[in-house]
Amino acid sequence: TASRSVRCDASQIFITSGTQQAIDLVARTLVTPGDRILMEDPCYPGARHAFALHGAELVGVEVDDNGLQTALLPPLSGQ
Repeated sequence: TASRSVRCDASQIFITSGTQQAIDLVARTLVTPGDRILMEDPCYPGARHAFALHGAELVGVEVDDNGLQTALLPPLSGQ
């Protein structure tokens, strides 16, 4: 089935008790200590806390009325 342009089946769905648990699950799954993560600044404090707890290096990127200011993104490593 498709909803909101997402195609998946039941084996690809995780149900969490809320946003904070979902963010923590993402951090546990994808973050290796020392990974650099770019986040909106200001951002949701719960997200910042979850990623920091899992050892991420957090880099804030300013936002304006249109969202994250991509011109302020730091260069990728190795470039």
